[in-house]
Amino acid sequence: MTGSQGLKSLLAINVLAGCASGILLLALPLYTMSLKASAAELGVIGGMAGAGRMLIIAPSGIWADRYGTRRLFVISTVICALLTAVIPWVRTPLPLMAVMFFQGMAQSIGFMTLQAGFLKRLKSMNAAQAGWQRSATQLGFFLIGPLVGGPLLSGHRFVPAFLTVSLLFLAGVIVVGYRKNAGIAAEPPHPPTGTPLNDFRRMLVMLNDQNLRCVLVVEFLGAALLMTYRTFMAPVAFDLLRLSTSAVSWLLISQGTVAMCFLFWGGRLVGNRSLTWIFTTAALLAMAGNTLLAAATGFISAFLGSVVYGVGTGLLSYVSLLTLTRVAGEKGKIAVLFSLSVAVGNTVGPMAAGFVAQALGMQRAFLVPVLLMALAMASVGRYLTGPVQTGQELVAREPEY
Repeated sequence: MTGSQGLKSLLAINVLAGCASGILLLALPLYTMSLKASAAELGVIGGMAGAGRMLIIAPSGIWADRYGTRRLFVISTVICALLTAVIPWVRTPLPLMAVMFFQGMAQSIGFMTLQAGFLKRLKSMNAAQAGWQRSATQLGFFLIGPLVGGPLLSGHRFVPAFLTVSLLFLAGVIVVGYRKNAGIAAEPPHPPTGTPLNDFRRMLVMLNDQNLRCVLVVEFLGAALLMTYRTFMAPVAFDLLRLSTSAVSWLLISQGTVAMCFLFWGGRLVGNRSLTWIFTTAALLAMAGNTLLAAATGFISAFLGSVVYGVGTGLLSYVSLLTLTRVAGEKGKIAVLFSLSVAVGNTVGPMAAGFVAQALGMQRAFLVPVLLMALAMASVGRYLTGPVQTGQELVAREPEY
């Protein structure tokens, strides 16, 4: 029962964190626009959190394996909440870039500890449960966050939105304090051995695993596509398509809900297709969705593009999850590499899209994901070999060092 309660608490924290991020990624581009930022500045601000994540991920993952994750989660999440609360009082783009850089650092440590906690539970879970953590995060991020964020941002009232995000982050800390078995270990499972340099070397050795390399590339792509969409969808919808806050909120909800459904029920929908087939299908759908968004003229075309894009990204996440369960290694280090690939995608996607938008127009930002997926199809798809696995074959192996 204790293990079940711990899993439920861990999933609740993921829902809260996902909801906070969902509201934040709706509010931040709109607030940035209110500061009269250019398209390039919009992309840079969207990518600064990812840049902060890249710098802190490696050391934070090593700390998690050596010293436990509870203290890391609490301290980083409190800092993240405080920095988020500061955002509506920042009045120019440059200091907002700095705030988002450090906010991204703090937030990434919190998400990394949640990822590490779930990976340590994965070996005792069945295939149906393997997608629960990501589904919990996406429930908050894709559905609850935009549903709550839309009304909060009506009339462009930014203070309530950012304060709500801070409170949601702090609610996760309260759950950890109330539930001592919330899936985030207070102490490391084993006494630390060796030096941090040895930890780093072992992490590099793990990159010899082809499955892990494929996971990292797929997660990079998924993060780049998602952050590009979340950074530019609201500005395009408001400035070019002249849509209301409610309409923008429903665009984000539709994209996210479809992605979440295709992740959760992907196994039933694609049958026994190979990973290469699923990846290729996901890439083509993501490219088609972004092409529709780049050419959208109103709500219907933007909605259609968002839905098609959502199907593609949902299947892409399903490919990543299936491949991740084949990876062996220390869970904290896997979480580091996993989070690092997401951070790179979160940085490269919106920044590249921002400069494209500056040169070619805001709506052309959606052409960057099309190019990324075309390159991935030409290089990565052939390495995703083997049939889709089911049942206990989905359980990640223990370290083999």
